[in-house]
Amino acid sequence: MKLGRRIKRNQSRSNAASGVIAVRIAVILFLTHSLKVCVAQELPGTTLRLCEQADELVGEGKPLTGLIVLESERDKDPLLQQQLAVLRSCVGDWRGAHQAMDTLTRKPPQKAVPFSESVVCVSALDAIAEQARDHRIVIVNEAHHVPQHRAFILRLLPKLRAQGYKYYAAEALVEDDVQELKTRGYATRGTGGYMNEPVFGDVIREALALGLTPIAYEDTSGTSLADQVDDINSRETEQCRNLTNRLFSKEPDARVIVHVGYSHAMERPEKAKDGREIVWLAARLARATGSDPLTIDQTLHTERGDATLATPQWRQAVKNGWLDRPVVLRHGDGAFDVTGSVAGSVDMQVLHPPTKIIEGRPDWLVTATGRVAVSIPDEVRAESVRMLVQAFIQHESDDAIPFDQALLMPGEPRPKLLLKPGEYRMVIQDERGMEILRRPLVIASN
Repeated sequence: MKLGRRIKRNQSRSNAASGVIAVRIAVILFLTHSLKVCVAQELPGTTLRLCEQADELVGEGKPLTGLIVLESERDKDPLLQQQLAVLRSCVGDWRGAHQAMDTLTRKPPQKAVPFSESVVCVSALDAIAEQARDHRIVIVNEAHHVPQHRAFILRLLPKLRAQGYKYYAAEALVEDDVQELKTRGYATRGTGGYMNEPVFGDVIREALALGLTPIAYEDTSGTSLADQVDDINSRETEQCRNLTNRLFSKEPDARVIVHVGYSHAMERPEKAKDGREIVWLAARLARATGSDPLTIDQTLHTERGDATLATPQWRQAVKNGWLDRPVVLRHGDGAFDVTGSVAGSVDMQVLHPPTKIIEGRPDWLVTATGRVAVSIPDEVRAESVRMLVQAFIQHESDDAIPFDQALLMPGEPRPKLLLKPGEYRMVIQDERGMEILRRPLVIASN
């Protein structure tokens, strides 16, 4: 049985969130920009057991404990490393997330073609909003271990809503939770696996507050065709069918934001090693609707844990001093510059700035979302083991996604929580997932 489908069958477990996490993580092997990088093999029993155990712990609201389970395995299995990266990002360890993914791509990138002299930097947010006026479908991707990409989407949503976009579709959403999600107004651990990361949770919160209607479209059939390329194409076909049936068959002119991972945003077929074509969601959706989507890549020209592993284009843009904000590059004739493995496959390509640290936290979370830094109580200290500090919005349920969470690390400077004015409850867990402190927290408006 192939990897992606083998884990996908775990969706039948009573804890829906755990099954969804397993699905999402498994298929990351298929969603890299180059199919030559990752070759999925039959999943070793130890890796499968550890991944399932970590999924279950996250589904119980114990992400740090789940992370420790994965860190206990020294094997550098690609699936385990990718899940490790996702869980590290979930608990606020964005550096550790990058480092885990770096282990999968140690070969330095080749020298890039120099930028054209006619290229100029423009605000990615403004340029996308401008281009979106002439489209009905906007497809923007993310790397699943990089919350910075979600922080960008969080800022993009209001601009697209103002353009008349009415729907927000995400592969991470669970269809069974969509109706309750609309009423509830916030994501829970049952809304979808990647939703356990706080910035993604806030994307959902913001989409609903803006009046965007959520659409789930993931392929949950669990069917394996015993062939990797066929499995990928089957999944893309089913995703497209779900979007068509659940939205476009009812409202052909619907304007929708589709939040995807990696290669789903590619409009051009990709060749597998054996020469067969993989047709990704963006291309299938264009055919099914007759509407050309605006496709945006965030995943290629972005920072890595080891800066030497970032693309030469990104390193050059940093050197040129261009990345004081997320930008896209535009030629004098108005065409957008798209380079690397996605050239010719997407319409626009976002280059993100390197992360700076403010109050122990990444600047893109401080500046992009209008939050203020809040100190963690002095009496709570990580003397010998890590602690997870979480801030939940007070009126949201215990299984809600935290508004923010951060790690207390032994011997390291104390980070601060990043919160908006409002009422919260602060919860602190140890590495066993045991709650050691809970208290109300009120952030006054300035």
